[in-house]
Amino acid sequence: MGLFQETARSEGGGQDQVAICGFCFGGGVAVRYAQLQPQFVKACGVFYGKPISEGAEGLPPVYAVFGGKDSQFPPEMVDDFEVLLKASAVPSEFRRYPGMGHAFVRDVAAVREEGSEAKDAWEGWLSFCRSSPQ
Repeated sequence: MGLFQETARSEGGGQDQVAICGFCFGGGVAVRYAQLQPQFVKACGVFYGKPISEGAEGLPPVYAVFGGKDSQFPPEMVDDFEVLLKASAVPSEFRRYPGMGHAFVRDVAAVREEGSEAKDAWEGWLSFCRSSPQ
């Protein structure tokens, strides 16, 4: 068992799985970790990270957040990611924010701002984690 799994077990109350998420580069890393080690991941959050384009079978539930004005990950790329997950029967929730660019969930102040897209995206992730199977 690796360090990640040992930490999940000891710090997570004996759980063998954890929810992971990442932002930008970290979002891409999170979904790729979930792809390679799905047995250790309860849920995966991708906040405007590089989507996978193949090998989605067996992924844990995926929560994805993208801005419609994100030039790094245009809507067509996000569409392809969503289609891949649906075709692979991966439970997922996609939240798209048409007026937002890249990295809009950028700090605690943005997440705390009432009515902000960042607050909606973050609270959605927390809700997604709570509703994912144990």
